Amino acid sequence: MSRHYSFQPSRARGCERPEIAFFFARRLVEAQNENLQLRLELQRSRTQLKTLRTRLEACLRQIQGLVASIREIVLLRRMTHATEATENFRLLHLGDIDDNATETTSNSARSTVSLIPTEDWVDLEEAAESLHQPSHVGRY
Repeated sequence: MSRHYSFQPSRARGCERPEIAFFFARRLVEAQNENLQLRLELQRSRTQLKTLRTRLEACLRQIQGLVASIREIVLLRRMTHATEATENFRLLHLGDIDDNATETTSNSARSTVSLIPTEDWVDLEEAAESLHQPSHVGRY
């Protein structure tokens, strides 16, 4: 917004001072206008910054709520898996009729109980491995 002015006084000596005064008066008015425009722009920027901060805080609260919900879901899922594993274990051991059936049932109960709690860990390990595998081999 700033402009460069060059002062060129008139060749006549009597006109030099009024031209200088006029030049500086005009430059003062222009500087005041520029200052006013900058102040208005600063005020708009401050208002916009406050609005953006408010939106950011709202988004952060929403993200925190989502994270808390996800944690609750994960906890409930783990509790459900643990409850199912315990119920399967009890059901399989309550129905023991003869030795052969008992042996088969307890073997399947062991495999069921051992697989259920580790399902999530296997999924997590596979996901971690897939992240470390380069998807852009030869694209350097």
